[in-house]
Amino acid sequence: MATPAVITIDIAPSFEVGPLTLAWHGLTIALGVLIGGLLAGRFARSRGLAVEPLRVIGLLVVVSALVGGRVYYLAETGRLLEPSQWFATTGFTFYGGFIMAAVTIAIYLRRSGHGGAHLDVCVAVLPLGVAIGRIGDVITASTTERRATFSSRSATRIPTR
Repeated sequence: MATPAVITIDIAPSFEVGPLTLAWHGLTIALGVLIGGLLAGRFARSRGLAVEPLRVIGLLVVVSALVGGRVYYLAETGRLLEPSQWFATTGFTFYGGFIMAAVTIAIYLRRSGHGGAHLDVCVAVLPLGVAIGRIGDVITASTTERRATFSSRSATRIPTR
């Protein structure tokens, strides 16, 4: 069996702009949220929906995804009860952020009475926002995984670091 080709992207995982150090991962996630929000507003207007609830949802998504991603990561690594770790700048999980954001949006939409139509708008732009955010993972090679320890033709082979 041939060895899969490996594409190496030789870009530093972060860069400096004046006194700020920006990570590609965070920058592309922010870009994904921004573009997703702009498209959601455009989509909502085309359907005759109010845009203001989407602004609230955008803020709720950012905050709840950060909190959920961090809490899930800390729970997963056994450090949830260590207050010194709560506000560290590294260590988040996609799943924790996604779960917390989904629950937060559901609660907001139910309490505000906006419901299904606004949820449809959010769901329509979500894949594009996530895809843009994942570009940062590709740049920093944080999506590479270890090789499967079992032999199977159906297993996906991802080059290891």
